[in-house]
Formats: sequence, structure tokens, C-alpha cells
Amino acid sequence: MKHVNITYKTESFGLQLFDKWYAYRQSLDTDNYKSDILITHQPNTILGATNIWFEYMPTSVDKKMFDYDLIFLCNGSESLKVSTSAMIALLKKDNVYIVADGYVTKDHPMHSKIIWHPIDPMLCNDYWSRPFYPQLYNNHANVNKTKIGSIYAINGANRPHRDYFFNLLKTQVPTVKLKNTYDAINKLQPSLIESKEDTVFRLTINTIYKDTLETFRKTPSSSITVGADNKFGSVLPGYFILDEYFEYHCIVYPETTWQNDELTLTEKGMKCFYSECLPMPVGGSNINQLYNSLGYYTAWNLLPTELQSYDSNKNHQDRYQQQITAIKWLSNNTDVLTSSNAVDMITANKQRLLSNAMDYVAVKTFDQQFFNQLDASRQ
Repeated sequence: MKHVNITYKTESFGLQLFDKWYAYRQSLDTDNYKSDILITHQPNTILGATNIWFEYMPTSVDKKMFDYDLIFLCNGSESLKVSTSAMIALLKKDNVYIVADGYVTKDHPMHSKIIWHPIDPMLCNDYWSRPFYPQLYNNHANVNKTKIGSIYAINGANRPHRDYFFNLLKTQVPTVKLKNTYDAINKLQPSLIESKEDTVFRLTINTIYKDTLETFRKTPSSSITVGADNKFGSVLPGYFILDEYFEYHCIVYPETTWQNDELTLTEKGMKCFYSECLPMPVGGSNINQLYNSLGYYTAWNLLPTELQSYDSNKNHQDRYQQQITAIKWLSNNTDVLTSSNAVDMITANKQRLLSNAMDYVAVKTFDQQFFNQLDASRQ
């Protein structure tokens, strides 16, 4: 039995990874369902165990962590841009990893340093399948709605890159309806983890919008309380599925991650999977291929080969224009959105969402990444 001891300086959602991992190892013993790992939580290292230092968003370096075999720095299962300068500096060490919801391409410079731990697939499954949440009743009331249109675009919080894209869409493909409920345009913030193309685009787009940008301000929470006396906590309005997802065959939306070669699975894509429409995400390069590698399909998969090339283009402005051209083709060839191929993709997406496949993939990947290294990490 392998003994893993975890010392956590600060708690975070990322600690659930170890509970999931324990259950995964338990599932491998189909005779007795006994896990072959022992997990303890002690404030100091334990002789004979693989000792893991776990810390949420450190802003400074606690030298105690260097007494540990492995160091896991957690950002609460957010995208890679949610990090601190201390975290970035520490990640240069061989035994330091980041627990994050940044799913990246194999050639991404951070690929070997990420412990992928998504949060939204699990949250959406909870919110949409448990009878304590009002979304369950909304979704069941909407699930048999007749599709009334082909493509609908929905913007999120209006940042300059999103406004730039949706203005292109509105101008060049005016037949696509657009829902844009945010007026303010907040500055596109720098990330400690971004490519040179990301940096060029961020500086360019902020310059284009310099006269319309507003200083970012935190708006009051609009969370919806759940259960009598708030028994089940609160849910952000974004986790409710708008009617348009049930009424259109394809939804164009901006993913949370705009940087190249990274995908953070958010409720935006999950809404498409549940409501049985195809997503058309707007993000960085290879975002559609990253969806595909996780077993999900997007409207990109229905495009002619020559129109799929935008996905690998690392120049953001060029890629946006190429994607607009692809959306124009879809709007002129809407029959592909109701084809047998599209129906098969939509069915597979929903089944994969409702089976909690992403937690399985994430935990199995973590197991393959670390189980056989645990003994070696103490050498």
C-alpha cells in the first residue's frame, strides 16, 4: 500500500482530487473494493510516506515546502491565467505542479506541469440533475422544445476581444442573432502564462479599445440562493440555461480562455451538450481540437476541411476572421446542423456530460501521472 500524506497550508476545491483518486484506486479492486493507497492529512512530513505540500494561490514562498517530495499549487480549478508570480517562479522546479482547469495541447510549455482538475462539468451535473436545484425543473420544461433556428450567438461579460469578435460577426453575418447583455467593456488583463501571440493580441486589442475601456470593478453578487434557509448554498445565474440553447441548433459563444492552446471547460459548453445543440466556441488556437481530445464535438467538426484550418492559427485577429468565414458558411449550409452526423455528435456530447466522463478522465490521468512515481519521488 502506498502512503500519501498531504500537508495543506490553505484549503481549496483542488483537495477533492485526492478523494476522487482514492475512490478510483478503490474501483480497481472489483473483489473487495479496497483502495491500495492510504491518504492522511498531517501538518508535518511522515517518514516512509510520499509527502505532498498543497497550497492555494501562494503569494510568497514558505520554505517548509522544500522538505516535501511533491509540491502542488492550486488555483481553485481555474484557467492557467489565475496564478501568482510566486507560483510561476516555483513551477520552474521539477517537483512543483499546478492543480488547475487548464487543459492544454501536448506541445504547450506547461503541459507536463499541470494536474488537470475541472470543476464545471461536476457542478453542472449537480445543478441540472439534483431535485434540490431549480434548474432541474427549468431544463425538464425546456428539453422538448422545438428548434426554431440554426445559429445563435451569445456573448458573456464584454471584454475587448469578445466585443471585437462579435462586432465582426454582426457586420459580416447579420443573419445570426446576437444576445449581448453587457454594455461595459473591461480591459483585457495580462496573464503570467501567455504566448508571444497572446501578448501581441492583448496589447493590440486594448489599444483599439483604449477610449471605451472601463476600469474593472467587481459587481455585487447576483447569486441565487438554493433551498429553504439557503440550505444548498447559492448558484450564479450563469449556471441556468437560457431558452436559446434549447431553441437553436448551434450556439456561438466566447470561452473563458482566449489564450492559445488552452481550454477550460466551463458551463458555456456544458449548456450546449445538455440542451442538444452544437457549440461553436470562440477561443484561442486549437480550442476545437482540445474539445475533441476530451471526446466532445463542436460545430467545427461539420465544416469542410479547408474551413477548419482557422483552429490552428495562432494569430488571434486572423483566426477570428477565419472563424467568421466559417460561421458564414454554416449559416448558408444549415442542413449540416440537422444531418445524421450532427445528431450523432449531439447525442454523444450529452451522454458524455451526463456520465461525468470528465472527472473520470481527469482522475485517471492523474493516476497515470503519479501512481508509479510515488516511490521514486522519495528517492
